[in-house]
Amino acid sequence: MWRAPDSFEKKLRIAVLRCNVNVLLEHLGRVLVAGGVFFMLVVLFERATAIRTVNSFVAWPLCGGMIALTLLLWSLRHPSVMEVAITVDERLGTKERFSTAMALADRDDPFCKASIAEAHRTAERLNVRT
Repeated sequence: MWRAPDSFEKKLRIAVLRCNVNVLLEHLGRVLVAGGVFFMLVVLFERATAIRTVNSFVAWPLCGGMIALTLLLWSLRHPSVMEVAITVDERLGTKERFSTAMALADRDDPFCKASIAEAHRTAERLNVRT
């Protein structure tokens, strides 16, 4: 049975998306710096030896390789939902409500249900966009 996502799930989904974009941009920056240094060395080699090495047959595969490397690094290191819940707890000062709710989501214990309900109430007041 389908149910509409509540505030907790929406806010956690927004936080996961933001963390994934941040990690992707971080890896993209690192790969672009490394690619720029590599390209600078290739141009220096070309100027020093007078051997023409920079052309479209080299530039396009280099760009494609940089994009592929960025996506590979992101896919290996993107944060899990639990890691994002822990990050939300740390940054917003929710006293481990998000991570506890994620860890106890599949239990039927009354304490677990109360903890999850508290996390849902707290999520309604939070603004994860800022």
